[in-house]
Amino acid sequence: SLTGRIDAPWQGADLFGLPVGPGKLGATLGGGVLRVEPIRVRVGDAGQINAQAAARLAPRPRYAELAPGPLVTDVSISQEVSERVLKFIAPVLADATRADGRFSISLAELRAPIDRPELSRARGQLDVHSVQVLPGPSIAALVQLVRQLRGVVRDGVEGLADSNQRPIVTMSDRVIDFTMADGRIYHRGLEFFVGDALVTSEGSVGVDETLDLLVRVPIQEAWVQQRPVLLGGLRGQSIDIPVGGTFDKPEIDLDAFRRISRDLLQSAAQGALDGLLRGLRAPR
Repeated sequence: SLTGRIDAPWQGADLFGLPVGPGKLGATLGGGVLRVEPIRVRVGDAGQINAQAAARLAPRPRYAELAPGPLVTDVSISQEVSERVLKFIAPVLADATRADGRFSISLAELRAPIDRPELSRARGQLDVHSVQVLPGPSIAALVQLVRQLRGVVRDGVEGLADSNQRPIVTMSDRVIDFTMADGRIYHRGLEFFVGDALVTSEGSVGVDETLDLLVRVPIQEAWVQQRPVLLGGLRGQSIDIPVGGTFDKPEIDLDAFRRISRDLLQSAAQGALDGLLRGLRAPR
């Protein structure tokens, strides 16, 4: 039965390490529902936040929701926003010691139970614009593994020396679909590069920071062409790396890695044999 209205202007704020320009929060309460007027504020040098929210306070169940549409547009990536928001959609951004780039988020749905926020439900897209990341400790082992696989597959044993360099992860104009349900954020469409190695990721991250990911490294045609006899048998294949554990203690499936190594050797040997047979059969 309560009714009321609030107007709360501000001159500036800090949001996940990003400067927020002046704005105003206006809301009305009536019929058990709190309705927030549309918020449009500038973030950083060129970014913007657009949000329209409402919360049902009575009768139960109580929940808050955001209207569908663009939520943040062309906002700079900071270490704090990567750690507190983006890593749940794009795990490669976790613990980034340096992150340069911009991102946008649009929502198709967001509803959060007020009494159980961990059961929030959401759908949307993360649009990452030209990002360069120096991976943090939680992802460094996975990135280094990708680097080593790339070096060995492309350059043989000599590739191990190059793979020991500290890698930079890059993403350019990638749209990542995400869904939040039952305390987990699921993603698909995540693609990034470790050097010249394309890497894809699908799976989920829990609000408790647990990981259930499948990281895939496709064998590139350019690598095959550099060593066609040895790598011809790998054409069109991918290296799959399951990742579990948590951000603090990621667990890479080493058994799967051993199987991958064995399959690589078998495929390479088969490619060499096929190349030899083709040479023997060639007309003279």
